[in-house]
Amino acid sequence: MTDTTPEQRLERLRGQLMGTRSNTRAVRAAARRDKGNVLFGAMLHAADRFRQGKSATDLERTLLGVLRAALTDAEIRDWGRVYREAVNTLGRPATIPEVIARRPVTSGYTLLEHVLTFGPVAAEHAARPNMAFVDRETLAAGGDIDTPRFREGMREDGFGVTVFRKSSTSARAAQTAENTGNAAQTGDADAGADERTTQSFRAKLELESFHCHRAVGDAGGGRDEIYWCSASASDKQAGEAYMSEEFGGVKKGQTRTFGSNRVVFDGQASTGVVLNMWCWEADDSPGAWYDKLQTALTALKQQLFDTWQWQLSMGLFDPTIVGSALAEIMITAVLIIEKLRNDDDLSSARGIILDQFDLALMAHRGTTDFHFDGDGHHSLKMKYTGDSVPFPVGTLEYAVRTGDTWGAPISLPWKSMSPPALASFRGALHAMYIREGDKAVMWTVLRDGVWSEPQHIGGWLSLYAPTLTDFRGTLHCVLVGLDNRVYSSTSTDGTSWTNAAKVGNFWANRPVGLAATWSTMGPLRMRLYMTHTGGDDVNNDNFHDGTRWTTSATRSYPWRSYSPISMTGYGANAYRAMRETDNRVRFATGGYPLFGGTDPSWSDGSLVSGWRISAGPTLTIHQNLVWIFFRDNNSELCTAHYNPQSREWSSYTHVFKQRTTKPMRETGAASHQNKLYAMYHRQ
Repeated sequence: MTDTTPEQRLERLRGQLMGTRSNTRAVRAAARRDKGNVLFGAMLHAADRFRQGKSATDLERTLLGVLRAALTDAEIRDWGRVYREAVNTLGRPATIPEVIARRPVTSGYTLLEHVLTFGPVAAEHAARPNMAFVDRETLAAGGDIDTPRFREGMREDGFGVTVFRKSSTSARAAQTAENTGNAAQTGDADAGADERTTQSFRAKLELESFHCHRAVGDAGGGRDEIYWCSASASDKQAGEAYMSEEFGGVKKGQTRTFGSNRVVFDGQASTGVVLNMWCWEADDSPGAWYDKLQTALTALKQQLFDTWQWQLSMGLFDPTIVGSALAEIMITAVLIIEKLRNDDDLSSARGIILDQFDLALMAHRGTTDFHFDGDGHHSLKMKYTGDSVPFPVGTLEYAVRTGDTWGAPISLPWKSMSPPALASFRGALHAMYIREGDKAVMWTVLRDGVWSEPQHIGGWLSLYAPTLTDFRGTLHCVLVGLDNRVYSSTSTDGTSWTNAAKVGNFWANRPVGLAATWSTMGPLRMRLYMTHTGGDDVNNDNFHDGTRWTTSATRSYPWRSYSPISMTGYGANAYRAMRETDNRVRFATGGYPLFGGTDPSWSDGSLVSGWRISAGPTLTIHQNLVWIFFRDNNSELCTAHYNPQSREWSSYTHVFKQRTTKPMRETGAASHQNKLYAMYHRQ
């Protein structure tokens, strides 16, 4: 397990290029790629150009720096010579992509060219099982972010790369609908990109412990000598090369805890941190070249990610591109290390991309497990211990309840001046909010774990949150325009909206409430009920029968509130809740009249004993229960549920018991694909 000699290294390289050596996992992994291994090939091409006295390009200088971490200039020239011999003999040496092999020595390989031609390389990496694009909801819920397929890919290739999927937004102008004369529009909205934070903060990542699921030596002895290494970088600075203590005699089933030497990154960041982590099983630690190699790889990493403007947390990048860029660095490092060590004692390695949103999730979860499944199988427990990750005031955030457990809050890269609205429709979760600054009504959709780029719908502008609900297979949106009139629009396919039409001549000074009801007695018993609040703070009722809105409103109850009222419907019953002027919660139920008529018969409305809230409540139906969300007197997000059968409320609990979460105002809520979603804009 000692370092190889120059002669051994050169012979290993020759065997790889000529296709006669495939007895190591690193070489086998490289052979599985037709377009990939570009950086490793460019490195050898740069070595040959260096041998022949050619001036290095910007990227080649960095790649030569990686080689110089372990090789002398004389040895680098030898590597270049062996590479050129293989090209002359084979045309395309084994494991070297055609884009490099066909390049004459007079033509350097530039960073710009690498970026512009990276698409096919990225597609190839993304198709490999050791490239994982993980939903943030999995991280938030504390679930296993590493699937069996991903771990199998790690065992096969010796490394893996993880990117957390996020909202797919861009800096393109927000789209506008064709109806420029829409009645809800009273001015032109700025269609520029949403604001995002670039505030610097101190990010710190520590290793807590690791668990041995399978020892490297299980086939013959079952005892490991394990140590961990890493290279890291943020958008602000490079991290120091890290090497842990050696953990001797590690057996299957054991958990070992890191001592004082546990910090893998500690420095300034504004958009995220990238890690290269290595799990070694060896009797001897790597030589003096190792720290230098880690430093050189960090420089390469920074150069590549700077090219993509480090847009990790800005939501402006294709995760396939960024993840594959890290995969290229990882396989280059693995191939180099394979030639520098006498035994294949690198158990496994992985690259991890964590943007500011992922770091915030890790901070909330406490610890996150990352599996290293190679010759052995070890799960590494990592935690974030840095400063609170900064987000601008009004940043949208949501949480997901799966079963009986709430996941950690997930921040989105968009600011809102209003609470969001949520509704599940045609297999997707729809959200609307008011963009800060221009008052544009924005619409984004969660499909397959990814939020779409928010669109500015129809030129709509508002000061108040819109309201969404699914009624008779049509998604309804009701909003209050800048003229304080009530407008309605519908979507039948979840991809486009009708022109917003004025509902009667109603005037409102806050968001409306909507409740869709249905009955087994047929469509005549289906109603979409709306409550809107006028300037006297009295709530008014209206309804839609599936064809049109009524033209007059009724005041069926004398409640007064300074906050929006919330409604929901289940079966033939409608429910509504409001915040009284004394901050108590009033809750009422409504049902169909038994003989004719259109308006439901509402109960007087009871006060929920003991509850005091600091913003309007939000109702939704989930798993046959009426759920309510509200802020308590400490502005913490709370929830409870009402059983329509027993007509009893549960005790309310804080959604996040281990963390202070303070929505600015109300919360949007919806049941979607057997999960409960709560979204808000937080302070």
